Amino acid sequence: MTFSRGAFFIFIGGASLVAVSTFRISTAELGFYMGTITVGFVLGSLLCGRCSERYGLTTMMLMGGLAACVGLVVGILLCFYGAVNLPMYFGACACVGLGNGLAIPSSNAGLVSVRPELAGSASGLSAALTVGGGALLSAITGAVLTEANAAPTLLAMMLLSSATALLATLYVMRLDIQENPLERELDA
Repeated sequence: MTFSRGAFFIFIGGASLVAVSTFRISTAELGFYMGTITVGFVLGSLLCGRCSERYGLTTMMLMGGLAACVGLVVGILLCFYGAVNLPMYFGACACVGLGNGLAIPSSNAGLVSVRPELAGSASGLSAALTVGGGALLSAITGAVLTEANAAPTLLAMMLLSSATALLATLYVMRLDIQENPLERELDA
């Protein structure tokens, strides 16, 4: 969850530099385009609410990680081929919001359900790790971004964070299969 949300913190920390240096847009337009990641999150959360009971928490986390990573890879490829424009760039960022909307509610539900007697502690620790991790990722992004490399580097930093979240999800899925092999066979 820290790395899923970390991609959002990276976006918040670097999107204004990209908007000004690469696309030369006004602050009003920047405010509009900054909302794309939030719109993606709302859509992802709606989908998660409708689908998580049917598909399960880890599947929703996996779908969220894949949505974020695929959108960012497409955005990076568009940057490198010089075919990127403002709606496409922020559309790639909206995929992070969509992915986070799918993954974060399921992650939250999963972390408080492991040991219900420690749900409050788990929630507090998760929030601390998320905010601290987001601050660290934002600082790293601020140190790496320049006007010359802002557009592809911001997407690459977001991809690195989202891919790390995806790998963590795959690890959790593997642990879940190892701990409950009989339950998995009965479900199949």
